[in-house]
Amino acid sequence: MSTLQAFVTIGTKKYRVELTKLTIEILKQQIIEVSTHDQQGNVLVKVTDGNECDIETEQQLQKCVECGQLDFKAYFQGKTNEQLRSPSLYEMKYPLVLLAGALKYEQRSYLKSVMQDLHLLQSLFQTNFGYQVFSTCNIQNPNVESLTLKDLIDFISDHVDVASDCNHNNMYDGLIFVWCGHGEFGSNGPNVITSDNKTKDIKDIQHEIDIKTGYFEKKPKICMVICDEQENGKQDESNHGIQIDQQKDTNVLTIFANTLQKPNIDNLENQNEKRCSYFTQVFCHTLQSNMNTSLNVVIQQVANAILGPLFEKGLAKMALSKEFDICLIPKTCDNDINDKLSQLTDNAIETLDFKRHWDRYWRKANMEAAKVVEQMMKDNERGLILVFNDGHLSSLLNYKQIEKKQIGHYFLYVIKGNVITLDEVSVDGNAYVINCRLQCKRNVCITTQLFVTKNTIVDQKLELSIPSPIQWNTKMHYDIPAQLQDLECEEEKCSEKCLFNTSLLHLQKYLKICADTFGLDHPYVAIAYNLLAITYNDKGEYDTAIQFFEKALDIALKIFGVNYAFVAQLYHNLGISYQCKGDEGSIECYEKSLKIRMETFKNANRDIGDSCWNLAIVFNGKGEKEKAYKYYEEAWKRYSALLGECHEETLAAKIRAKELNEELHEHNESSF
Repeated sequence: MSTLQAFVTIGTKKYRVELTKLTIEILKQQIIEVSTHDQQGNVLVKVTDGNECDIETEQQLQKCVECGQLDFKAYFQGKTNEQLRSPSLYEMKYPLVLLAGALKYEQRSYLKSVMQDLHLLQSLFQTNFGYQVFSTCNIQNPNVESLTLKDLIDFISDHVDVASDCNHNNMYDGLIFVWCGHGEFGSNGPNVITSDNKTKDIKDIQHEIDIKTGYFEKKPKICMVICDEQENGKQDESNHGIQIDQQKDTNVLTIFANTLQKPNIDNLENQNEKRCSYFTQVFCHTLQSNMNTSLNVVIQQVANAILGPLFEKGLAKMALSKEFDICLIPKTCDNDINDKLSQLTDNAIETLDFKRHWDRYWRKANMEAAKVVEQMMKDNERGLILVFNDGHLSSLLNYKQIEKKQIGHYFLYVIKGNVITLDEVSVDGNAYVINCRLQCKRNVCITTQLFVTKNTIVDQKLELSIPSPIQWNTKMHYDIPAQLQDLECEEEKCSEKCLFNTSLLHLQKYLKICADTFGLDHPYVAIAYNLLAITYNDKGEYDTAIQFFEKALDIALKIFGVNYAFVAQLYHNLGISYQCKGDEGSIECYEKSLKIRMETFKNANRDIGDSCWNLAIVFNGKGEKEKAYKYYEEAWKRYSALLGECHEETLAAKIRAKELNEELHEHNESSF
């Protein structure tokens, strides 16, 4: 039988052990054997995993191995029966990091520095330490400025629930929670103030995290409140400075920071000077420069750097304990746990973009591209895949073998080779680079996304004209979208046969996967609501359709803002449901959709013609012939420019416009 290699830390030394069988007895025998010289005369009293959880049964040992936790700790006791002392230093190697904050408040000042604080902290923990980071201001949702207390509790609960899932047991060895926004230091310690002006004690948040699942109860936790409470010239000295508290019984380190920008003796005379998050800047810089260092040491350096001469004057209140300390350990590239953590749901992983392109064909075309990516990696092939909505890219004709496929109004090109060179290429869509070198010469542009696999090399010149490369993640970029695409295809088949109830069952599964994987405020969830609404509308249940369209709109507006194609389409779809009901609310929806499309696409877009066509129908039905004529004429012009004068939609709009013009002309003549 092959042996399993593991490691055990005893005190400050680390040993390698080889397990011929996965039993507690063999593990203890190996620990005693490798440490005989250093622990002569001492007795092995307990073995723990990296989270300080005792390992006493084969089942516990098996679970550690399944989760990739092969770093154990062992504790010996001398013959004097001296009580075993718990280790004073907790090492965090793979904590769950939750970042939350609010910029916009109902009754308090706007905090524009919060967004930068959250991005800086996310970069520190995610890029420099390699930790799993979730933020309320993440890549998919950059425009959220408000965060209510309910939003905050839901955000924390969602991720604590995922952490405690039995499938992910023991994946995290600690928790880091950071709040950026308004807050204060109350009688019970630091608290946060959310956008709806509600207050929540950090201790209450800690307690709820512990009791909710028990997952983090015995694990080290860091809670930070970085706030700004200088309003209207008021200052409360007890609410300023840096205050630290360590609770060994609950394994919590709490940091409260409320400091002026680069405080010194001179600027203290101006108590109303505007502050920024100087604490965040110094903390991130100091921690990055002192990796693998005790947080007690890091915090003292931060306080000294920020407060200077004030450090000894009471603005830094630190209850630092020698019996409790935390050290943040960055992950190494060969750490097996990284691969497991990267497979968890992660809002920081950028998924398919829906800002510029969003429809069924966009999703299908990119799903087809994802299949090719996976197949090429499996076959050890290299190359480039393009998904775009233009008919051809003439500059790529030098490549003799290009696999081409059309999916709706999108095209998919597959070019295989070790080195791909782009010259005078503008791709209105996505690019996927599979383990090759991508070079560029002149005028290369990719409008939407660039996905790259592990061994890809991208020309630095190209990086200047494209969005940041997105590291390929099989689960998030292939496995999950494949499930969704299969459900969408089944839904389409059922809807074509008018089997709407069966269609709805497929779409409910679609929605559940999206919500469970990405969270509720995500473009894929908006897509799911939109598909459900369309099916309810086709079924004739217009009120239900309107509810789902509005849910989709709420998410899309929160994520993207107003002027985006998907938002315009949702207003258009909502208008259709109102129109089917005979409700005049359709006019407002169509007008909003048209306005967004005019601002987003300017002239060259068929959807503008569709908005004009629908408005013409509604106004004609109301008897407002002049408005109807104006919109029919505009639809005719748009369709003619894009589809040609002989296209059926162009002809339909032209005929309607001429008929209405004749009616108006006859009416005007009869009026005299």
